[in-house]
Amino acid sequence: MRKLVGLLFFAFCLFSCVNDKDMFVDHGGATYADSFSNVKTVKVDISSPYNTAYYSVFYEYPYEDGALVKTPVLTGVTPINTTLDVPNDVKTLYVVGDGTLRTFNVGDVEISTTRSIVSTNAIDAKVMEYINGSCFPEASYNVRKADLFKCTDLVIQNSAETGEFDKAEVWLTYLNDGGFHIGGGYGCLWFYTYPADKLKEGMTIDDVTFYGMNPTTQEIVKVGYKTEIEKRKNFLFYSKDEQVGSVSNFKKIKIGEFEKGMNIGFVFYGTGFVRFSTPYLNTTIDNKTLKYGAPDGNYTVNGKVSNGFMRHIKIEDSKGSMFEGNVLGMENRAPGESAYDGD
Repeated sequence: MRKLVGLLFFAFCLFSCVNDKDMFVDHGGATYADSFSNVKTVKVDISSPYNTAYYSVFYEYPYEDGALVKTPVLTGVTPINTTLDVPNDVKTLYVVGDGTLRTFNVGDVEISTTRSIVSTNAIDAKVMEYINGSCFPEASYNVRKADLFKCTDLVIQNSAETGEFDKAEVWLTYLNDGGFHIGGGYGCLWFYTYPADKLKEGMTIDDVTFYGMNPTTQEIVKVGYKTEIEKRKNFLFYSKDEQVGSVSNFKKIKIGEFEKGMNIGFVFYGTGFVRFSTPYLNTTIDNKTLKYGAPDGNYTVNGKVSNGFMRHIKIEDSKGSMFEGNVLGMENRAPGESAYDGD
């Protein structure tokens, strides 16, 4: 008997915040505007060939070192039709979406993209909206404090929900590079397996078996850490190749069938260093203070943190069928590095 496991992958986990009722979210723009006596109300109208394209509006240049780190005043998924009260001291609006940073003098913002959809295998719109608003929006759902040390690798085992099975068939679907990175901030993904009893202090890369994909045959193959991962070869996904702008091709890969007692982790090579979803495999962080601001305050990190987090979701899709799967997000930076935001 086999158990089918669905896994959805986000390369850089920065997404707009939405819910079932609202297609856009005001991130404090009104509060900011209240501190000024004069504001200018502008229209924001953004459309795309398909719904759920991600857009963010900023009052200041949003990037630092190629990473999108500033807090937006408005985020949402297309179609977006709303207004924004802009304080008079703001002269430029920065709009990030469809893989592009656009700038506007303060005034009505109108964007209509005509790019054709890359794939007809898109994830159900209601499921994407739920993921977008419940799992990985910037700031609201960043992994923080003690949760940074948690390991959320995929565990192949029986449970009350799965029932009895011998092997699990695991598929991986690429969703999106939500960070809209500029300056070549893309990354590659591989996976690895290890026996569940190896998950403990002292675990090293010698305890895991790495896998990628042969680009010619499209077969899942074992890869070496030094010979292929560090040289960015035989990866499953390279985020630059998986989408045009913000439109993903939603490539789906069967990564294998795995017996009970096996864990599956993920390795990501983005900007600078190789990062693992298993905390024990990452480098030790020494006395790095993260400044969260109110109400969370500061938090000092000492030890090894995860750079990949997985969340289980279960939701009824737009056709009334039940969708169930795991959403994986990979963080490409570590605490203490420039522009680290723990998303």
